[in-house]
Amino acid sequence: RAAGDLERSRAALEEWSAQAYGEAFSAWIHVLAVRLFVESVLRYGLPPLFMPVLVRPTPKGAAHLRKALAKRFKSAGSDHWVGGESAAGEAETFPYVSFSLDIEEHM
Repeated sequence: RAAGDLERSRAALEEWSAQAYGEAFSAWIHVLAVRLFVESVLRYGLPPLFMPVLVRPTPKGAAHLRKALAKRFKSAGSDHWVGGESAAGEAETFPYVSFSLDIEEHM
C-alpha cells in the first residue's frame, strides 16, 4: 500500500511540476520582453515604436551575426549608450539591445 501511495504522490508531483514549469517559463519570457522594451526606450533612447526580433543563430554564425548587427546599428544608438566594461558593470554590451537565452531541451 505504501508503494502505491508513493507512486500516486510522485505522479501528482510530476504533473504539477510540468504545469508550474510552463507557467514559470512563460512569466520569465514576459519579464524579458518588458526588460527589452524598457532598455530600448530608456537606455538606447529608441522611440517606443520598434520591432523586437528573436534570432537563433548557429554556434558558428553567432559571431558573424553580432558583427553585422554592430555594423548596422553603430550609428543608430543613443547618445547615452556606453560600450565596454563601463556600462553598468556589464561585461558584454552592444550598440543594440541584446538578450541571450540559453535554453537546454530535455526530452
